[in-house]
This record gives sequence, structure tokens and C-alpha cells, in this order.
Amino acid sequence: MTEKKKLLKQGIGYSVGNILINAITFFSIPLFTRLMTVEGYGEYNVYLSYSNIFFVFVGFALHSTLTTAKYDFRERYEDYISTCVKFIILSFMVYSSYIVVSGILHIRFLGYSALLLECIMIRSFYLSLANFYSNEMIMDYKYKEQILANLAYNCVDIVLGVIFVAFFFLRSDFGSRVSANTAASVILIIFMGRRMLRRGSKFNFDYLKYGLKISLPVVPHGISQIILSSFDRIMIKDMVGSLEAGVYSLTFTIGSVLSIIVNSIVGIWNPWFYENMDQHNNGMIFRKSRWFAVIITLIAVNVILVSPEGIMILAPESYWSSKTVAPVVLLGIYFSLLYFFPASVEYYHKKTKFLALGTILAAVINIGLNYIFIPRYGHFAAAYTTVFTYFLYFAFHMSIYEYIEREKILDTRVFSELIIASVVVGFLSVYFIEYLYIRWLICFIIDAISFIIIWKKLKNSKLKLG
Repeated sequence: MTEKKKLLKQGIGYSVGNILINAITFFSIPLFTRLMTVEGYGEYNVYLSYSNIFFVFVGFALHSTLTTAKYDFRERYEDYISTCVKFIILSFMVYSSYIVVSGILHIRFLGYSALLLECIMIRSFYLSLANFYSNEMIMDYKYKEQILANLAYNCVDIVLGVIFVAFFFLRSDFGSRVSANTAASVILIIFMGRRMLRRGSKFNFDYLKYGLKISLPVVPHGISQIILSSFDRIMIKDMVGSLEAGVYSLTFTIGSVLSIIVNSIVGIWNPWFYENMDQHNNGMIFRKSRWFAVIITLIAVNVILVSPEGIMILAPESYWSSKTVAPVVLLGIYFSLLYFFPASVEYYHKKTKFLALGTILAAVINIGLNYIFIPRYGHFAAAYTTVFTYFLYFAFHMSIYEYIEREKILDTRVFSELIIASVVVGFLSVYFIEYLYIRWLICFIIDAISFIIIWKKLKNSKLKLG
């Protein structure tokens, strides 16, 4: 199989599989929003936010090193993987032991019991291994193994979640949901850990030193990313209450539709980008990146325009107040997803210090704005601070890309035009929030015009080739 066919097969397989996996999770939302109270749903999403933060501390972002390690180590690549996995396991054991000791001494952290903190740590450990395993499979073009592992986790988590919550396995719906998620995490930890440890040899400190040199600057970047995506829910819970945290969390769940599709595109982009950078195909990257960006923007504006109806379908009326901020939150998520274009360049050049700088600046601004406005305006303020700081997040990384990359491999003019168009669509979505037919008409017009333009471009390219 030629490299081009292999990449095409990988791209299609990864995209279809990723959409299927996340679609299962997405369609479980109506179940949990109806089985759980709004407060319980909000508490569970805050729990997920905390575990997302600790995942960075457990895994030290070592999964981010695989894209460069594959080319630097080549025949020693599997030994490198084994060393990293062993270090992640050791890291988890240290944190877990600390929590056990804290529990014995009756020390509470974040207002949680030692048992709940242990559940957070187990999910963080799972996320560390899952991200590492997924990146390894993607770089090796083994998309089927990656899809099966994620599919197994999602199915077990959802099935156990419904059983535990519906039959009140514990005293609260929140505790029942956490128990189900912890059980699913343990099952997949055993599966992935055994698979990855079998492949390598002894622990090698030189490999670990290589990995940490690249990944440690990514740790503050990773924490800042999670602060941007999750910390507002924690602040809403602490400043306003679990009820508003639950309502606001649903808007990010709607945003998962956008993330699902775009992350599938990223799965195609990453191996293709690194191979072409390695071969110095800068012109090819410049041309193709425009098409990638256009496709992502089209998907984003469609989801933004129909998001209010998505809220009403997925959740009972107690959540419907979130539909007024859904287009705003989704616009912010769109900016965050565009970030992977300049970030790919930063990772390729191993400029992870710069990577962390841009994300930290955006995260600090986000926390400051949320601290000022959430007590006054609740989750409505969080939506607008999110879109503003995510725009800064993308802008910071584009500036860093222009600083470290001498060759022009991303079309900044096209990106600027697409952002302006998406902001206009976001404004129209909010302005016509109660007018379904107008928003859907705008959506139809945008899609029709885009289809005609893309069809003409493809037709002209075929004529030139002919």
C-alpha cells in the first residue's frame, strides 16, 4: 500500500470511528440530563474538570512527545514508549499514595473526601494512558485499535452509568455516576497498560530525559488549556452554585459535536503534516491548510446556528436557559480548535516553551475576567469571557508561529477572513435566537454558497490537471 493510500485509509477510518465513538456519548446526554438532577449533572461535570486538570500532572504531557519521538528514535521507538508508560504508572502510584495518607489523616482537599479524590486520580490516570495509547496508534496508522479502546470505554461508562444512576447504587446520582466512570476507567487502564508494557524493554533514563525535556514545558500549557475549557464551570459552582454549573455545562456538551468532527480532522492532519514538514513540502501544507480551515469553519457555523434546538432536544426545560449562550460558547470552541494549526508548527520545532507561554497568558486573562464577572452575571458572563479568551488563545499562537517559522506555511489572510465570517454568524445566531426559521435559512444559504464555490474550485482543478 502506497503512503498516500495508507494516509487516506487512516483518515477515513479514524474520522468514521471517532464520530461513532463520540456520537454514542453524545446521544447518551438526554439519558443523563433526565436521570440526574441539574445540580448532580453540574457536580459531575465539575468532577470531570478536576480530573482533566490532574491528568496533566499524572501524565506530564508525555503523549505529546510521540510525534517527534517516532522520527528521532525510529527502531528504538517501542523502548521509548515502554519507558514513558512505566513513568506514568509510577507517577500515579505516588499521587495515589499521598491521597491515601491524607485520608488517614482526615485532610480534605478541594472539599472532597479521600475516596472521591482517589476516583479523580484514577480517571486522570486513565486519561494519561488513553491519550498516550491513542497518539501511539495514530502515529502507527493503527486506527482500529485506537477506535476499539475508546469505544469500549465509552460503552462501559455509559451502560454502568445508566444502571448505577437509575437504580441509585449510591445515595446520590452524582456518586453513582462517579462510581460508574471509575469502574470503566479501571477496566481500560488494565487493558491499555498491559498492551503498551509488553512492547518495550527496560526502563531507560535517557529516554525519559528526552521526553520530559519536551513535555515539561507543555505541562503548564496543558493545565492552561484545561483552565480555558473547564475552570469556568468550577468557578460557577463555587461562586453561583451547582444548578448554574449544570446548565452551563450542557452548552459545552453541545460543543462536543463540533469537537468530535474537528478532532477527526486533526487525526488526519497531524501525521500528514509531520510527514510533509519532514519532506519540506511547505507549499503543499500552505495550500491544504486553507482547505482544512474552510471545512472546520463550515462545520462550526452550522453547529452554531442550530445549537439552540440542540439544547431543547437533548435536555428538559430546566436546562433551556443555556440556549441563549450556546452560540457564544460554540464560537469560543471554534477558536480553540483553530489553534491546532499554529500549534502543529510549534510542536514540530520542539518550541514547547513558546507553546506554554501563549496558553498561560490566555488562561490568566480568563480566570481574571471570570473572577470579576461571574459573581455579577453568572454563567452568561462565563460564555462571553470564554469566547474572548479563546480568540486571544488562537491569536497568541498564530503570533508565535510567525515568530518561529521562517517559511510561510499557513495563510493568515484566509484565517482572518474565516474568523470574521464566523463572528458575524455568531452575532446573527444570538440576535435571532428565538427565530428558528431565520437561523436555519442563514445556515442553508451559507451551505449552498459554499457548495457552489467548492464545486467550482474542484472542477477548475480537474480541468487544469486534464
